Amino acid sequence: MGDALQAGFVAELLHAEAARVGHDAARRLLADNGVSSRWGGDALTTWARALESRVHELAASVAAQRPRDLASRASWARAAFEARGIDPRDLVASLEALRDAALAAVPEDDASLVSGVIDAAIDAARGPAPEVPAELSPDAPNGRLAGEYLLALLEGERLRALALIRDAVAGGRASVPDVYQHVFIPVLRDLGRMWHLGEVNVAEEHFATATTLISMSQIAPLAPRAPSNGRSVLAATVAGNTHEVGVRMVADRLEWEGWRVVYLGPNVPAEDLAQAAVDFGVDVVALSAALTVHLEALESAISAVRAAAPGVRILVGGDALRGDEDLAARLGGDALAIDPDDAIRAVARLVD
Repeated sequence: MGDALQAGFVAELLHAEAARVGHDAARRLLADNGVSSRWGGDALTTWARALESRVHELAASVAAQRPRDLASRASWARAAFEARGIDPRDLVASLEALRDAALAAVPEDDASLVSGVIDAAIDAARGPAPEVPAELSPDAPNGRLAGEYLLALLEGERLRALALIRDAVAGGRASVPDVYQHVFIPVLRDLGRMWHLGEVNVAEEHFATATTLISMSQIAPLAPRAPSNGRSVLAATVAGNTHEVGVRMVADRLEWEGWRVVYLGPNVPAEDLAQAAVDFGVDVVALSAALTVHLEALESAISAVRAAAPGVRILVGGDALRGDEDLAARLGGDALAIDPDDAIRAVARLVD
């Protein structure tokens, strides 16, 4: 418990000092004339902003006592650097500058908490970039439909993309659950892969996500529904998390299973989540955290719900918890689910 309290203190300090530490790290990085010349006149502003975000990631990794979180971000960043033709040595140098700036900002007795996390990230940034395999295959279930849908998204053809999905469902070539599982999920994952490799930009990724959310709204009412089971679930992403597709899929799937679903959407503050759990009288609250920086908001949300509605069961999920089966319990949750299928099974266990 003492280690957790110490880690929490250091994380709060880093969050509070993120702008200053990020600027200091950028200044240290650009003291190398080689780095400075490669990044041009706005280098200080660019790097200060980037490293401020990295400080928040560092703080979240320290708070969770999981050095691998920041290391994973560094490894993916190396892949992004290489794909865009940027010297990955600049990434390593930026992390080294971040280490020096962060260590200057925390008490000496807490230095090991910070250095251990950043050193793991530096090692990851020095290593080979991770392979990012494609998600789509024409041999997968509904693989051809997924490929056609992705192509329409990449060409900016929203109406064509929507019509592809509607026609497939209406014509009986794909069920609504199959479209969610075998079209939407692999397509969006592949777009994430393409963004990391510099093949699509943020605008294109946002267009694809927005179009997919529209398509989900169009076909969700067509899915067969089980009779009401008399149970209610509230679903949302925690404060700061704008990635809503996954939790929206869970909400839709539960509705088809006979649940009354109160879907609040993305980025919901902890106190509002807790109040909604009380106001709507739900049995289960399902919360999603996409990134490590969302874990502290997730813990706050769980605490708020526990205080306001002690009998409510809490399901947590999202990529931030992937690979750590014990983390959900450490944060106060009752069960963990990483994908919609896991969520359906976990919720059933919670209320049995």
